Amino acid sequence: MEMLASAHGNLESAVPGYALPPVPAGIVLLQRCDMDDYIGWYLAREVRKGRRFRRPRDVAARRQIMEHAHAGKLLPGMSAWQWWRGRIQCANALAGLLIPLSEQSITQGLIDPTRPRTLGVATDRLLAGRFFERRDPPGRAPHPFRRYYRRLATGALNLRDPDGMALRSLTPGERKETSAAGRLYLLDGVGRGLPYLALIRQERLRFRPIDIFVALSGTVLFSWPAVALRHRTGEPSRRGTRWLCIPGHHPPGHAQFGPYATPPTTRLVATFHVQAEPGERVASLDVYDARHRRVLAQRQLQQASEVALPFTSKPDSVLEFRVYWHGERALELERVDLCVDLP
Repeated sequence: MEMLASAHGNLESAVPGYALPPVPAGIVLLQRCDMDDYIGWYLAREVRKGRRFRRPRDVAARRQIMEHAHAGKLLPGMSAWQWWRGRIQCANALAGLLIPLSEQSITQGLIDPTRPRTLGVATDRLLAGRFFERRDPPGRAPHPFRRYYRRLATGALNLRDPDGMALRSLTPGERKETSAAGRLYLLDGVGRGLPYLALIRQERLRFRPIDIFVALSGTVLFSWPAVALRHRTGEPSRRGTRWLCIPGHHPPGHAQFGPYATPPTTRLVATFHVQAEPGERVASLDVYDARHRRVLAQRQLQQASEVALPFTSKPDSVLEFRVYWHGERALELERVDLCVDLP
């Protein structure tokens, strides 16, 4: 590929700064994983709870089920975030987690939208309102929080995997809303963490560590639509928002390359957002340093996915995000996101 100067490719001028989400004291990260590990854990737990839906082995099918049935547990671009298995080691760390702002949490009196939305504040409000002592209406099942409370009180609920919790770091918009109230958001687990903390405070029981999934987001430095990059094969979609490659209609070749960007830091993650027919030879994805003529990261695409490629570049690297299409399966390219990789 020829090296081209690109005004929009210089991230130093486009991004004046970025911030990485810190991990609060009392939370330990133990092992790197990915979003598919989290999805598998979540769907398995839903099946155990009695939800009737299939849990396929195919990763793409699992993602599709998650996106349709549990979209609130995912955010766009989360596959580019760093996923970890970890552990909450103390009650203070549990109390500092942020609770989702929802109609249910407000109507139940768990949070006050004008105050910090931490699990600790919600627990205080819960206990002050004698929530667990309220009787359930005749003929109705016990409220889930009270059911969890009873299971916790008898020791029947184990908050180790697979009954743990999932957390994620805040988006820039959420940071503005929550100020310094908390650093990690409860992605899944209010119904377990809240009664657990209430039980510890009310019954003065000893805290036991909680197994967790943690999704840490690096700031998205830049995002390039596929149609804005360079191409040797394929054509834009009718609406002009995606780049298409169709077998028998387009020849094999580079469906995407460029934008020849010089990033402001060297530890990065490039996420390719693609759709493809399943097959062994769909496309080859790579991050290429055009200045030093070397491949920094690569992967073979075999199905629809968000493919995250972590890599380390040099300070003067000029980056391309390339997709070589083999011409055998239909391919649809949406965009490439570039994020800071977390240490």
